[in-house]
Amino acid sequence: MRAIYLILLIFLIGCTTNPSPKKRELSKLQTPYINKNPRSDALVVGVGKYKNRIRPLDGVKKDLTNIKKFLKYLNINNITTLSDNKASLSDVRRAFDNYIRSDKNRKGNIFLFYYSGHGVQVIDENGDEKDKKDEATALWDIDLDDNDFITEGILLDDELYSMLGQIKSKKILIFDKCHSGSSHRGYNPYIKAVEGEYKVLPKFLKQIEKRSQIKKELKDFVIFSATKDDQEAEDSPIGGLFTNSFIDGILYKKADIDKNRKITVAELEKFCGINISNLAVNIRNRYENVLVKGNFDPYFAPKKVRGQNISSIFNLKSPPKSQHKPLLESTLDSLVSYNTLKLSLLGGKTHFKEKDRVRFELTSTKSGYLNIFIAYGDSYRLFMKNQKIEEGKLYAFPNDFMAGKHLVAKRPLGTTKIYALLSRKPLSIKEYLSKKENDLSLTNYLRKGVMVVAKREKEGTKHKSVIEKEADILSVGRVVFEVIK
Repeated sequence: MRAIYLILLIFLIGCTTNPSPKKRELSKLQTPYINKNPRSDALVVGVGKYKNRIRPLDGVKKDLTNIKKFLKYLNINNITTLSDNKASLSDVRRAFDNYIRSDKNRKGNIFLFYYSGHGVQVIDENGDEKDKKDEATALWDIDLDDNDFITEGILLDDELYSMLGQIKSKKILIFDKCHSGSSHRGYNPYIKAVEGEYKVLPKFLKQIEKRSQIKKELKDFVIFSATKDDQEAEDSPIGGLFTNSFIDGILYKKADIDKNRKITVAELEKFCGINISNLAVNIRNRYENVLVKGNFDPYFAPKKVRGQNISSIFNLKSPPKSQHKPLLESTLDSLVSYNTLKLSLLGGKTHFKEKDRVRFELTSTKSGYLNIFIAYGDSYRLFMKNQKIEEGKLYAFPNDFMAGKHLVAKRPLGTTKIYALLSRKPLSIKEYLSKKENDLSLTNYLRKGVMVVAKREKEGTKHKSVIEKEADILSVGRVVFEVIK
């Protein structure tokens, strides 16, 4: 009898310690996975110089600098950068594969992919495109054979979305490229397209199809694209017009169209379309022989995110930390034009020991008022304020204006920049440099000084385009030196 009781007791214990499969599944549903330590990672890719017969893009280098500073401003600090000869198709594939296999690939995290460079259209071979054209990213090693078949170096959208489908993190995609170039063959050196529509070499296409076999529904994603499939994006001496507008809209709150201190995806899309047109007009006025059009139509998707706040897209729980130097420095760097103001260090010397005297000279093709900034570490100093200069004359600093005073190399060690701002009339900028919190105001002040706004005025029943120039700043020049021990 004792043996029977013992068997029954063991049986009951076994039943209580091993719940049924249904109960185990229920317990999983009751305790869902929670990512307690979310992180944000970015893969930043830019190609301005190509291996083979592809026209270079001068603005991509500035795009990479600006977008990385912008991402750090958004507290996205885990950034992998691939540029030019480090941005081949195999390099980009490896970066995606590494993320997919890593423990960073989990729900609650963010994976951001940014690309600046050429786009290309190829003939759709699998019938999944209504317009019978596939869009692709032109990477460093893109090449064509004698029959104009693409033999390597493109990231086809089929393969890209196959990789993205394997990423569990929230996906933020930012593309400053275009997909169509056939209607602009030979027209504009700043169009970001590989001109023409091409076929992919069958051998290369099989490789792409093999990597595109994993097809999962793309969830939890946002796309910020410079253009629609059949449109072009544009490069410029200040970088991609879309990248500039995207950053300006968020960083300087310019996309807050309804002034409620919140920027939605829809507002940002609308602002980018308008601002790109304004930038195009501005560039035409500032740079010679630069053809930039003015009709732009950014594409943000999916539709369900259009009402969302940008802060929620990037998981910003608190305002980003102030980035004192990068904001103003990025603005000044984007305005530099060597056509009008030319600065050079005397004697060609570029490295100075601490307390060495630094001398430089300047010439200008225009007359105006000159302000000179010295930028070092996290600090700025107004070295010279509103001095009148004449076109064509050579000026030596500090001798010609500040006899008895000296510009001395000082800590911190590293890069120091001298900026010269030439304006039509005296500028009131000293007050902005007294407090760090006014840095954003100074940045906006300087940007407003060079912006040219395109407006439409109504005359009776007709409309006419009017260019309203607010430009006080004629040009910005820059020279750089290093402070060493």
